Amino acid sequence: MELHLQVNNFSGPIEEFHNASGTLFQVDLSSNQLTGTIPTSFLELTALDSIDLGYNHFTGTLNLSSYSRLRSLTRFTASGNSLVSIVGDDRWTSGSSNSSISELAFASCGLTRLPSVIRHLPFLSWLDLSYNGIGGKIPDWIWRNMSTWLDLSHNMFTEVAQPPAYTVISYIDLSFNRLRGAVPSPSFLSASYLDYSNNEFSSMLPSDFLTLYGTAPSINLANNQLGGTIPYAECDQFHYEEKGGEALRDLDLSGNNFSGQVPPYVLRGCNNALRVLNLRGNRLEGTWPQEMDGTCRLEAVDLHGNQIRGRLPRWLANCKELNGLDVGGNNFVDSFPSWLGNLPHLRVLILRSNQFYGPVKTVRKNHSRSAYFSSLQIIDLAENGFTGVLPPGLFYSLKTMAQASTVHKVREVTMIGEQGDTDIHQEPRTPVEVAMKHQYMRMLEDQQLDLVLIDLSNNRFSGSIPRMVGNLTALHVLNLSHNAFTGEIPAELGHLSQVESLDLSWNHLTGEIPQSMASLTALEWLNLSYNDLSGSIPSGTQFSTFPSSSFQGGNRGLYGCPLPVRCNLTRPPSATKAPPPLHVPSGESADHRFQVIVLCLFVGSGFGLGFALAIVLQVVCSRRGTRKWLCRAN
Repeated sequence: MELHLQVNNFSGPIEEFHNASGTLFQVDLSSNQLTGTIPTSFLELTALDSIDLGYNHFTGTLNLSSYSRLRSLTRFTASGNSLVSIVGDDRWTSGSSNSSISELAFASCGLTRLPSVIRHLPFLSWLDLSYNGIGGKIPDWIWRNMSTWLDLSHNMFTEVAQPPAYTVISYIDLSFNRLRGAVPSPSFLSASYLDYSNNEFSSMLPSDFLTLYGTAPSINLANNQLGGTIPYAECDQFHYEEKGGEALRDLDLSGNNFSGQVPPYVLRGCNNALRVLNLRGNRLEGTWPQEMDGTCRLEAVDLHGNQIRGRLPRWLANCKELNGLDVGGNNFVDSFPSWLGNLPHLRVLILRSNQFYGPVKTVRKNHSRSAYFSSLQIIDLAENGFTGVLPPGLFYSLKTMAQASTVHKVREVTMIGEQGDTDIHQEPRTPVEVAMKHQYMRMLEDQQLDLVLIDLSNNRFSGSIPRMVGNLTALHVLNLSHNAFTGEIPAELGHLSQVESLDLSWNHLTGEIPQSMASLTALEWLNLSYNDLSGSIPSGTQFSTFPSSSFQGGNRGLYGCPLPVRCNLTRPPSATKAPPPLHVPSGESADHRFQVIVLCLFVGSGFGLGFALAIVLQVVCSRRGTRKWLCRAN
């Protein structure tokens, strides 16, 4: 007999009960509003196999050794409650325990100590104590007892005992702690997912790196203090076929201090298995291998902020599942990769701050123009050497940018544990940088990527701004500043009903500001300064909110509010302030005018959970915008 009352609005305490059923083997009361202590009457359910009390408001101390005496109980889940502690009988040992418990989940329970009682559960193989406040040292018996799932992430552990030479745990997550010293690396490891990210690990032997690379299909070492060079190897050294294992699919080494040449096996992967590669924010050098044998399965690549040089490998055109490519902040020297235009799922393309050159070419005649970059949602070509006239056909083919209904939303990927039905929602995130609106910002709201952006700033584009840009009605950010555009501002820009940031400054634009732009009610940041505009500034509710600095500088023939020239006000104007000067982070050039926003784009890969790509934008922090932005003061 089973009792399923989960995901309801039951509230209040559960009273102790009598005459417990001897046939009830499964109880699920999760996701309600139940309060008080967990009743001891559950101990009378002698046939109980699984109990789930998760995500209620239970409090108090749980005596786990009492539940271990239920011979049939294999699964106990109570995550998301406010338990004071989990205790057991001090005289209890593994030899004296007859417990059958194999799965325990007490995540987000406010625990501050590691329950020592779990050491004496002889069949325990699945343990989730994530999102607590447990500190101290992770003991060595943790490695010996688990075989399926170990999640101690988001705690306050500072030390970890080195695992035994032979360690078999399918899923290991120690991320978001304060672990220091050497990365735990058994000489033989059998794991499908390994996450040591967001700690303070500072050392790792080359042999240990190769051991992990050759055994775990998913490795996340991001945001630690690891340095030195990545050891060189050839793919045939890993002997995947002999060991019957999978080759590495997902690798995240971002946010460390790795330096030196990047070995080809890291950039290209082995056995055509690599899906996600994140090397962001290191000091790596070298070139991307120009040849690749077999099928490309890459879905996300982030090399941002290194010193990698040379050309983009042309085999990327065969990566049909590629969602995002970020090579910003490197030393690539190449022409515009028009050959990526036919990738059906490419949503993010970031080439900023390299040495790309020449014109941006449209699709070749033997390809369908309607399919050219049709899924692209973010394109950032800023701070390169691109030249020439922008081809109107490029903007015609950006179908996703023209239809708000097709803009990508985040996919939450659910991992199911190998035992039981527990849903584990993981959110590994990688910052994608894009310059937008002149302040440091972080987009946090559910990480929904509904952002649509074009940044072509700081190049040498010339000619007129194509009128086709006005068809991209899903655009939120358009930055064409610091180029050599001429002619008038197209009236079609007034069709960009969702645009929040528009920067056309530092060009050679002439004529009047189109009156149609006064209807851009979503616009929060506008910069038309340092052009040669003339005529009256359009009147409108939105335009009246912009400071004079949005129009001053050049534009000698421009007049009307907020400029003091021929501004007829019926009431005193409210004081407006010019945006504060940008703070340029150390290590960047003085003319770098872009700041950083962090957001997460999840793709259906990476650690089986999604991988976040990161982007660089230029935005203003609005106090009344519909997005929830978190602004960070300089």
